[in-house]
Amino acid sequence: MFKQPKKSPWGKVKYCEQLYPGVFDVSTAEHGGIMVMKEIAAVILSPAAQKCGFKKKGFINFEEDTQAAVVERELLDMRIWEVPSRFENKNDYEKMINDSLKQYNPEYWQARENSMNKIVARDKPGNSLLAQVKENQDIVKNQNDTHITTKKEITEL
Repeated sequence: MFKQPKKSPWGKVKYCEQLYPGVFDVSTAEHGGIMVMKEIAAVILSPAAQKCGFKKKGFINFEEDTQAAVVERELLDMRIWEVPSRFENKNDYEKMINDSLKQYNPEYWQARENSMNKIVARDKPGNSLLAQVKENQDIVKNQNDTHITTKKEITEL
């Protein structure tokens, strides 16, 4: 099981929501953001996304005002997270994420667009983006040691 952080780069955690195993949306008295365990980030976040955060104490951290949208976009693209039900119009929420990325993270946005275009060009009928992601990044979760293993590592065993 993944333990929720009690401290963050922004201070003592007052509120924490797990978005995905090892991915936490945290708030403090003053600020917050999304904290992704480094081992998880290596598997679920693109290199371009990882560059948008900063590393501290075993996490890659994404500040809530400008960088957190990077993680949300990646999780949505992989279909491993959904827009929270408290938002009535999910399309508007995704548009807000995309607009934020274009404004504050243009290099990431361009890298994402280039990557998505390559995937669409390779996509064959019946072979969804989700299937491609699962094929390339199978996650094995061991409840005892929370070790993350990619499909490549499994093949090499």
